Amino acid sequence: MCAKVAIVTGAASGLGFQLAAQLKKSGCKVVLIDKEQVFLEGAESKTIDVRNVEALREAIVSTKERYGRLDYLFNNAACAILGEVKDLSLEDWNKVLSVNLQGSINGINAAYPLMMEQKFGHIVNISSLTGITPAVMMIPYVTSKYALVGLSHSLRLEAKEWGINVSVACPNLVDTPIWSTTDVVGSKAKRPLDFLSLFTPQPKLLSAEKAAAAILKGVKKNKSTIFTDFYSRALFWSYRMTPELWMWCYDKLISTKFRSMRE
Repeated sequence: MCAKVAIVTGAASGLGFQLAAQLKKSGCKVVLIDKEQVFLEGAESKTIDVRNVEALREAIVSTKERYGRLDYLFNNAACAILGEVKDLSLEDWNKVLSVNLQGSINGINAAYPLMMEQKFGHIVNISSLTGITPAVMMIPYVTSKYALVGLSHSLRLEAKEWGINVSVACPNLVDTPIWSTTDVVGSKAKRPLDFLSLFTPQPKLLSAEKAAAAILKGVKKNKSTIFTDFYSRALFWSYRMTPELWMWCYDKLISTKFRSMRE
């Protein structure tokens, strides 16, 4: 039996790297894509920005040609900028949307026809809990992640005809470099981690290793929406059942704390 073939974007660190490592451990041939150089022993890597349409397409097509199949595409590459909308520039919006949303669309646009031809494949878009519940201070990120959920659920309905599966993962508070490298504007906070210190008890970050394992478990079961822990699932259902109450509580418990950090 031929080994399955997977492509993971945003694979240089954090969740993307763990997804790639665990896929490889399970026996998959893995191609890692990131704008930074990445190394995983026994795996192929390509230094590509997902916003580069032609380079990303060439990497996906060449992977299919080299291995004769493409089983998985994990659209994981993402970035964020924290700050209130009043403090964000159009450039800030464009940066986040071009990586998180357009970058995923670029991957799908290249991989989907290949999967249609072979009549199998699985596209996994990495969204966030903020893709199914509101959040302040990161609205461009939220916008991109909400869009990925709608894209994934809708494409899943179309893709079924061609034997293609589509899933969207909605992890929450995963321990990745985004917590220390993301820019914060218009706030006394200098990094996203500073906001967590406002809460008592302080929320715990889920390890990228555990989040990746939960996502791959959901992929194996062909779940349409994948949660990484009970907390994420509970928050989603509480919002879905009582959205007005959920937002009132969010405003009182979270928004007010964030506003207290304004410059």
